[in-house]
Amino acid sequence: MYCFGYTFPFKIFCHRSVSGWESISKRFNDVTITSSPPFTSDLPTKRACPSFEFGKSPALAKRGISTDRRDLGLVILPTFQFDENGNTSAVLTFTENPDLSDVEALPCNAVQIDIEADTEEKASTIADRIHRTWLRQMRRLTKQYWIGFFPSYFEGNLRTQFEVDQNYDLKGEPYTHNHMTLPNKEVIAATEDVWRESWNNLRDEPFPSSLDHLLDGHHFAAADEQYRAIISLATCIERSKYSIWQHLHTVGVCGRNDYKNAMNDTKKPERYFSELLEVRTGRSLFDEFPELENIIRTIWIVRGKVAHGLEDDIPQKDRWLVEKDRLLGSANALFEMLRFEDSIIKMHAR
Repeated sequence: MYCFGYTFPFKIFCHRSVSGWESISKRFNDVTITSSPPFTSDLPTKRACPSFEFGKSPALAKRGISTDRRDLGLVILPTFQFDENGNTSAVLTFTENPDLSDVEALPCNAVQIDIEADTEEKASTIADRIHRTWLRQMRRLTKQYWIGFFPSYFEGNLRTQFEVDQNYDLKGEPYTHNHMTLPNKEVIAATEDVWRESWNNLRDEPFPSSLDHLLDGHHFAAADEQYRAIISLATCIERSKYSIWQHLHTVGVCGRNDYKNAMNDTKKPERYFSELLEVRTGRSLFDEFPELENIIRTIWIVRGKVAHGLEDDIPQKDRWLVEKDRLLGSANALFEMLRFEDSIIKMHAR
């Protein structure tokens, strides 16, 4: 048996009962794979960015100033307890002696996968593929959009700040800087059932899904990469359009011409969620979720400018989308589009 221990630069938030979960075993490619539940390697509150060591600061060193001061070990963790507006609170705690009593979700960053295979090469190939597929499924099921990325927005790069006098001597204690973009109400902490479900669907997929693109958009928006976020959200919209009309064509609800038009029309994708869709299914996304009409239209217009390097030409009336809070709000709203997509497909099941 070959054992593989993986650690991640991102946190997978799991219900606080995670330490009591049992390992899971599956057959895959004629070998047996056993995975531990996610766990925390090192301190559960350890920050990904290193501490700021004052003794190694060039500005202090060149003045011959030494100090034993350090920035305090503080970290912010989401509680995953949401209010009626979908906002969650957070807990600020010390990294060395954390108080996690108010945290429903513990930050995990490691997993061990054991593989019974006849060669190390075979086991290594399977482990590499399996752990990446498992992470993708965990990301989809929990909507923890930071899984797979280094989420600097959980900490920020500014670690500390301090004041000095005219001699460059420290005045007072250094201030530890903390910053966090809190997850939205779509994000859930992984329960044992969710974790087990993530292992039940480890198929290879050549292309990302609509949900994958939407979660990418959330990540980039949280990371202040608004234009990359808009490209991802536009791709989510287009992929959702394709999924709906490809399914309708497959089950005979629409003809080949309607299907080809939906696949090839890059001008106004919103029509394929509204009037054109209503003709074939009797349903319109914008009748059910009116706020999505302007969101989808604006994302598509801005995406057209961004994709061609014309950010300066974004119409003034559409520039609201580039504001971080409104972009995150638009990304949240697109979850309704994906639920609508699923309901159309289920309504016209084969």
